Amino acid sequence: MRRTTLVAIAGCWLLAATVTAQTRIGPKRDDGTTAVMYDLQDLLLPGRAPGARRPMRRLVHALIKPRPGPSFLCELLATPKGEAFVVLQGTPSQHRWIKRLVASSKQAAPFFVDLQIATYTVPKAVFEKLVAPVLVAQKARTLADGGRVMTLSDGPERKALLAGLSGAKGVQRLAAPRLVAYPLQTATISIGNTTEYIKDWKLVQAFPVGAVATPVIGTARDGVWLESFATLIDKNTFGLAIDLSINELAKPIGRMTVQLPNGEKVQIALPEVTVRHVRTELALAGGDTAFLVLGEHKGLRCLVTVQAGQVAAPGK
Repeated sequence: MRRTTLVAIAGCWLLAATVTAQTRIGPKRDDGTTAVMYDLQDLLLPGRAPGARRPMRRLVHALIKPRPGPSFLCELLATPKGEAFVVLQGTPSQHRWIKRLVASSKQAAPFFVDLQIATYTVPKAVFEKLVAPVLVAQKARTLADGGRVMTLSDGPERKALLAGLSGAKGVQRLAAPRLVAYPLQTATISIGNTTEYIKDWKLVQAFPVGAVATPVIGTARDGVWLESFATLIDKNTFGLAIDLSINELAKPIGRMTVQLPNGEKVQIALPEVTVRHVRTELALAGGDTAFLVLGEHKGLRCLVTVQAGQVAAPGK
């Protein structure tokens, strides 16, 4: 397939007259990097996540090997006709990485990404005995928000850790529904409750009675909230992005009496919510398990496990 496309890179318009699966659109720089435009059209076909461009850019920036240097550039482009491209200014190794990603996405039969997620609440003593030594041995990565992440393959170490957590006193396990989505489609899981409360009051003029106090309702979340998207970045490896929040609502919810401008006294609620958040991207091979660890709160640690696989799309 060949077509003419106008592309803007760093403020300059370039004309790529023969856009095929990949097209070099600039000369080789002194640092050895080149700019190549890759066709992502297959990712945007029906069932291939219409909003794929932004997730793709996030995964490329986070996972590309080797890590991006000063001249690295990754831009996701779209035409009015719905065509989509990724433009990469990078080294030969980085171009080989993006070629594998694009090829994996295009060559795979239509499929869903299947994420299996479980949440563990672990007492501090149990965490220090069972989990902390594994984090050290695996050189778990420390995230910007203070969380930790590691990956374990299907072997004795993973089996021993999960068995230990299952049998340890005080550990609570909560399994989420399986999260199934198209590649690069953002999907959300929530395990918990949303509590409504009166956060304020306002005076509303009502004829003929005059000003009437009307409550303003707020919501407080209590539980686990996870947003994720993934796609194949190699034959059996998934690129996975996770945004995970653990919200803990203190109960009972505090209250305070306030006086409105008309002199009427009313009560408002003062919810206290402790929020722990982890945001990360990782490469996860099929069959492996990612372990996300959040900070301590009230003597408890939260551990979330994630596994990725694929399920054939309907009719395949």
